Order: sequence, then structure tokens, then C-alpha cells
Amino acid sequence: MKQDEPRKPAESEAAHSAPEQSPDRRRRSLLKGITVTAPVLLTLPSRRVWGADGNCTISAMTSANLSRPERTASCEGCTPGYWMNNPGQWPETFDPGTPYAEKGSNCFNKDGTPFHADYLFEKSVNANFADLTLMQVMRRARCKDTKDVYSDPFELGFHAAAALLNAADPRVEFGYGWSEIVEIYNARVHDDQEGLRADLIMLNERYCPLAADDSL
Repeated sequence: MKQDEPRKPAESEAAHSAPEQSPDRRRRSLLKGITVTAPVLLTLPSRRVWGADGNCTISAMTSANLSRPERTASCEGCTPGYWMNNPGQWPETFDPGTPYAEKGSNCFNKDGTPFHADYLFEKSVNANFADLTLMQVMRRARCKDTKDVYSDPFELGFHAAAALLNAADPRVEFGYGWSEIVEIYNARVHDDQEGLRADLIMLNERYCPLAADDSL
């Protein structure tokens, strides 16, 4: 699979394009909200994103699990639980939003990256996510902003948001770029929800190379 080719924004777009993601990530501040626009798609170096010569994709993982599991030993992925509890570790491409406390729970405002941003996941199946962010979808009905509208029987939003973050983080040998995760979700969410859920769980529940950030 090839990453999307980079596109040089026109001068009129420059003010609205998100900055390019750097491998040397700065630790984001959780004390203020950041307005997020569509990130620029990057062509990453061939190093970790393809994971051991392409062995970290869904098809490679499925094949290796049946025959040669050692081929996927270096593949990585962090769970939804990791990403929702460690917002300071999010890749700069996406924003978790501003946290606030509600009855002992850590909640997040709507100033993070929307789950249904134009460049992300389709609305057709989970239209009730229309006003929710990636973080709010992962935290699932725990706070006042989500408890009355959240419905996701297969937890596809939960697992898709985590896969998106894994794919966007250059420190995680995940096997996909984030735009490919969007394509996979949008292509299968209509008629293969159980299979999609199983594949996202397989990708996300591998070894997580990232430490806790103690930001919550």
C-alpha cells in the first residue's frame, strides 16, 4: 500500500492547512483548545509505518497467525483505552480537545478533532456521532455531552478512533497510514461491521510502545 502523495497547498489555503507532522513531537498542552482543520496528508519515510516489510497489515497478520507468527512479532498498536487515558501522547495530527472534570470522570469538550470531519469517517452509519469528537466517541457515554446520543453496538467508533491515532503516530509500527484506516472504515462499515470490528481490535491490541503520560 502506498501513502497518499503530499499536496502543496496554494497560497490561499496556507492559512487554513494544519502544519506538517514532525517525528519530533512536542508534548501538547491540555490547558487550552486548539481549532483543528484537515491535516495535510504526508508521505512518510518507508521506515516503521509499513512494519517489517508490510507484515503489519490485516492480511499479513491474518496469514501469519495461521502460519508464521514470527513475521508479525515487531508489529505494534495501542488500545482505545490507552489513547483515551493518555491525551498528551496523541500524534499532533489530531487533537483530543480540552479536558474538564465531571463527577469524578475525565470529560472532554467539543474543541477536539470531530469524528465525522470531512476528511475522516462517514456519517451514514453512526450519524449520532455528528457532533462528537474522536475523544468523546472513545470515552463513550461517560459525560453529559455524549450520554444521551451515544449508540454504537459494535463499538466501531471506539476502535476506529484508536486505529486512526495508531496509524498517525510515527512511533507506532502499525502497518497503515491514517488515511488508509479511514478508507478501510468507510468501505466496510456499511455491510461488514462485525468483521471490521474484529480487524480493528486485532490491529489495536498488539504491543504498545508508548508510555503513560499521567496527564489525566
